[in-house]
Amino acid sequence: MTPVSRSATNWVSVCNRLALLVLLLLGGARAQSTSSTIIAEPEPVLHDGLYATFGVGVVDVDAGSGVDVPLGFTLFASRIRAMLTVSALDLGLLQRKEEGNSRYLRIFDARTRTDFCVDSSNGQITSYNRCSGDTDVLRSMSVDLNFLPVTELYVADRLGAVHVGLGARAFKPRTLYGTLGMFFPSESGRAIGAQLSMGREYIFFGMKWGLDIRRISKWL
Repeated sequence: MTPVSRSATNWVSVCNRLALLVLLLLGGARAQSTSSTIIAEPEPVLHDGLYATFGVGVVDVDAGSGVDVPLGFTLFASRIRAMLTVSALDLGLLQRKEEGNSRYLRIFDARTRTDFCVDSSNGQITSYNRCSGDTDVLRSMSVDLNFLPVTELYVADRLGAVHVGLGARAFKPRTLYGTLGMFFPSESGRAIGAQLSMGREYIFFGMKWGLDIRRISKWL
């Protein structure tokens, strides 16, 4: 082989190796770009909005204890770290605390391990319902304004916020109260939360669910 042909062969070999190296580098860069595109996900954000809310919880007031169902609206504004809740109807179903009514007495029979209701006026066993307090229905209204000290709370991979604030209940009882709770809005327009409220002769703890008003308007 002549020196010229040998030199040409070496150049061809070098060119082939350079071309292979370039292809490998381009392939690796493309794979890395594709991988980064797949892995990268948008960060979750809190979704502000006006929510129609429905709640269920337990309440204890001077008149008795029972189930409380607040209905109203919640304005959630994480940008200014504030949340306003207006319960236009706060419906309580309470077990009345009977005092001084000793005619009907509960008696426990140790042999049968059952309770009986006895009419003390005649000593006869009567309907057990007579020994149970009547159910009172309380209607009230409330408003509370909350500050969001924590806006990055994750529970079961769901982003939410912690809120604390003050509120006022219109009647039965009429009182100021403090609040502590959590609120989790979502991209779907649905929200869920929990709240503890405590005031003079008033304690409430329950859950509430919400739906963004904008979603409701789209359905109508």
